[in-house]
Amino acid sequence: MLPAIFATILFCFSAVSANRATRMAGSVEANFWRLLFATGVLALWAHGFGGGFGGRAFGVFLVSGVIGFGVGDVALYLAYPRLGSRLTLLLVHCFAAPLAALGEWLYLGTTLLSLIHI
Repeated sequence: MLPAIFATILFCFSAVSANRATRMAGSVEANFWRLLFATGVLALWAHGFGGGFGGRAFGVFLVSGVIGFGVGDVALYLAYPRLGSRLTLLLVHCFAAPLAALGEWLYLGTTLLSLIHI
């Protein structure tokens, strides 16, 4: 439970600082520098402690990163100066679960009723 609380707190701090960065530098530039930094840190971690470019799941993780960081975070950073950090986070959290359920249904065929074990 404690790691989940820390993750939530850090995510909120991230949103507030990202909102501030987008107001100071602009959405596109703030997101570019954040993505560059995150790519460098993830690359160091992958090559230092993981398999680097190897592994069977590399392609899936690459596509997931392009969709999540590329498309999702661009929309997130464009929303910060327009909506503010609180409303943007509220929308992200409210739409995350239904979109994840839709993606799982489309990709894996899992329905919500199949998850209920009575």
